[in-house]
Amino acid sequence: IFRFDADLNFSNAEFFESKVLSVIKPSGSKPDRVDEEEGGDGEVPTQTVIVDCSGINSLDVTSIGMLERLAQWFQEQKLDLLFANWKGPMRDFLDRAEFFKVVPADHCFL
Repeated sequence: IFRFDADLNFSNAEFFESKVLSVIKPSGSKPDRVDEEEGGDGEVPTQTVIVDCSGINSLDVTSIGMLERLAQWFQEQKLDLLFANWKGPMRDFLDRAEFFKVVPADHCFL
């Protein structure tokens, strides 16, 4: 779960994107968790990233474009990018911007 506690706009969209991508652990040859005690690194490849949007009070079109590109990249990598806790005005703005045509509504949770 990745939480971002700031407005999301042109000035920090690139920073947000790099931070989300930095939490992804690449898939290795072992799909299951291997405990460190058994000689593994304890890392589990990332399958899903959940962005907690409760701290985002404002969006602009630059940030929406970045979110759409990020969602498309996740789809290409066969990973899930989910969004949780969008505030009502943010959901309305995303709807007007046709964000849900790129990111299915079933990837966004209250």
